[in-house]
Amino acid sequence: MVELFRVGALKAIALDGAIHRAALQALLERGADYARLVDGQDPGPDAARELFADGPPGHPPEAKFVIGLLDPSGALIAVLEGMRDYPDPGVWWIGLMLLDPAWRGRGLGARLYRAFEAYAGQQGATALGLGVVEANAGARRFWERVGFAAVRVTEPRRFGAREHAVIVMRRALDEQRQGGDHMEAGYTVRPARADDIAALPGIERAASQLFAAWGWDEDLLAGATPPETLRAALAAGRLWVAADADDRPVGFAVSSIVDGRAHLDEIDVHPDHGRRGLGRALVERVCAWAAAAGLPAVTLTTERDIPWNAPFYRRLGFEVLSPSAWTPGLRAIVAHETRAGLDPAGRVVMIRAV
Repeated sequence: MVELFRVGALKAIALDGAIHRAALQALLERGADYARLVDGQDPGPDAARELFADGPPGHPPEAKFVIGLLDPSGALIAVLEGMRDYPDPGVWWIGLMLLDPAWRGRGLGARLYRAFEAYAGQQGATALGLGVVEANAGARRFWERVGFAAVRVTEPRRFGAREHAVIVMRRALDEQRQGGDHMEAGYTVRPARADDIAALPGIERAASQLFAAWGWDEDLLAGATPPETLRAALAAGRLWVAADADDRPVGFAVSSIVDGRAHLDEIDVHPDHGRRGLGRALVERVCAWAAAAGLPAVTLTTERDIPWNAPFYRRLGFEVLSPSAWTPGLRAIVAHETRAGLDPAGRVVMIRAV
């Protein structure tokens, strides 16, 4: 089985019609509420075979993808099916994304979609498309939350025992939130000042809203680094801001020392100033501080699958640190994050030598 990508501890693979048909049929039957809504009837006994074979007339069969998500025991808990280069070159069409009912309500749908989006982009996709039947209002809200927009509505057509108009939706993959390679002119990264502190919680909360589509709850989205922590970092020379042309903070980074190494505690850039290289510049400033202080490396904790988290840090030279190499201080940080509500299965510790 070829692993395509991961969603935390869950493995996404390309399903094989000969090997996985029975498991897919069972998943479709467990998720029969979707078929009842769209088709007005339960999945038929050949639903899995039909899903493997389904595709637009004349489109090459090798363009079809059927991706399964496996839990740690190897059980199939979700399927994401569609077609590459349809209806246009570079567009990947999502025909079905279905989760086992036992795994719903945990934010897994958003996490699966985001990991798939990153994978599709790496494979050359320039946009994603899909269709939602008008009766499926919940699905439309979900796809809108993860960045899709309606482009047209079709005439009603037959689906099994029912008839629906279809809302065609699309999302361009423009490397949004990936972070630029160079800081744009007009911005600077400098040590923070006391009069910057008041602006930083607002920047942090605005940046946190980007995680809403990944299933983070409201408590996590509303949290912010306490002002006393920021003031202590300022006094220790471990707080930096990215400032705009008017010298107003639009991003910041906080660092500490954990078990003899620098640790990047927090980095945020206001979404209005994203994709201008500010995140990279802040990380490089922290690494330069660590090197000047004689510290051997910089560590951090982050989300494994979110494109502007671990994939971003990998491009800056960070590597995942095996749990067996975690120091007591790093273990304490991960435990604190877990108590705060972060899913440890989706988190990684990373390190970069300086």
